[in-house]
Amino acid sequence: MYLPGTTQNSHMDSRITRRRYLLAGASAVGVSTAGCSGGGKDPGSTDAPSTTPTGSGGERETPQTTATPSAIETDPDRVAWRRDGGVEDYVTVHDGRLYGRRADGGALLAVDLADREMAWSVDAVDPSPAPPAVDGRGLYVLTMDDVVVSLDQEGEQRWSGDGPPGSPRFSPIGRPTVAGDHVAVGGSGGAALLDAASGDRLQTYPGEGVAWAPVIREETVYYTAGDGRKPDSHRVYAMGIDGSERWQFPVGDSLYCGPALGDGAVFVASMDEYVYAIEAGSGEQRWRFETPADNTGSSSQPVYADGTVFVHEGGDRVMFALDAQTGDVVWRFPAPDVLTAVPAIAGDVVVTATPGHLLAIDRDSGDLSWAVGLEESIYGPMVTDDHVLYVVEGTVVAVER
Repeated sequence: MYLPGTTQNSHMDSRITRRRYLLAGASAVGVSTAGCSGGGKDPGSTDAPSTTPTGSGGERETPQTTATPSAIETDPDRVAWRRDGGVEDYVTVHDGRLYGRRADGGALLAVDLADREMAWSVDAVDPSPAPPAVDGRGLYVLTMDDVVVSLDQEGEQRWSGDGPPGSPRFSPIGRPTVAGDHVAVGGSGGAALLDAASGDRLQTYPGEGVAWAPVIREETVYYTAGDGRKPDSHRVYAMGIDGSERWQFPVGDSLYCGPALGDGAVFVASMDEYVYAIEAGSGEQRWRFETPADNTGSSSQPVYADGTVFVHEGGDRVMFALDAQTGDVVWRFPAPDVLTAVPAIAGDVVVTATPGHLLAIDRDSGDLSWAVGLEESIYGPMVTDDHVLYVVEGTVVAVER
C-alpha cells in the first residue's frame, strides 16, 4: 500500500515503518481485539505475562499444510475489472461504494462500485492516512489536525468535532470506528469517544504514543497504544463509554495493530513475538501464542471468525490459524514470500497477500484455494458479496470470490 512519506517529518513517526502501518489496525472493525492469568501479576504491572499456555491439551505437534509450491499458479481470469482512479490504498467499502483519499492530494472521494464512476470528491477535508469509518448516516474521518469530521453520503459536512489527544511527536493515523450512537478514534496521544449524531466529544482516553483502531462492544472501547521509546507504555486498553477504566493489559513490545474481538476475548499481536488472547470482561490472559523464535516479532492484525483467529507472524512468511479458546494451532500456511496484507475473511477462505500474490487460503484446511498475481504490496483486501477488492498503485482491482 502506498503511504505518502515514511519520515518523521511527514506522516509517520520514524519508528513506524511503512510495512508496520500496512499491518496495523485498519481492519479491526467488526472483529474485535489487566491482569494476567498465567503469570498472576497485578493488573497494573508493566511486565509482560510470564507464562505461555499452549491450550487445554498442552504441547502438541503443530499441524501444517503441504509445502508451499516454488511457483504459485495464478488465475488471471479471476480478475473481474480494474478502475484507474488515483486512489490511495487505505480505503473503506460500504453499501456499494468505495471511500478513500486521492493519491495526488488530500481530497476525499467516493466511487460507486456498480459503474466504477466517481460519486463525489471533497477537497475541504484533510484526511489522515487511515480510511474513514462509514455507517448509514455517513462517513467519519480523522484529519491531520486530530479533528474528526463527519460527511453525509453525498460528501456534505454534517459536523466537525474535537478528536483524540494529539502529540507533536506523532502524526494522527488511528482509524475511526462507529457503532450505534458512538464514534471511537485512536490518535497520536490516546483515544476519544464522540457522539455520532452531533460530533460532541464525550470522553478522552489514556495512551502514550499512537493509539490504533478501537473496537466498540457492549459499552466498552478496546484499543492498543504505545510509544516505541518507552517500553512500559505498550498496552491494551478497555475503557467504558462512561469514561471508567475497565482494565489495562501490558505487553512486552510495540503494538502496531488494533485489536480483534470474538469468542469473549480480545486478540492482539505484539512485536514481542506473542499473540495474546485476553478475556474481554476481566482483562485476564486466556492464552498467549509464541511465534517462531527466529522471527522479527508478530505485528499483523489478527482477524477472528467462527472460533478461529487468523494472524501471520513477524517473519511474515507464515499464516497461522489459532483456536480462539485454547490458542492451539489449527494449521499454518508457509507463504512463498513475506505476507504484507491484513487478512480478510471471504466466505470459506481467508485472503492475504505477498508482494507478488493475492492468496486465498481455505479456512478449514489451510490449503491454498486460489491465487492472483500482484504488481506490488497491498495494504489489505476488502470483501463484498461478489468480489475481493484491493488497491495497487492507485488502481482498484476486483477479483471474483
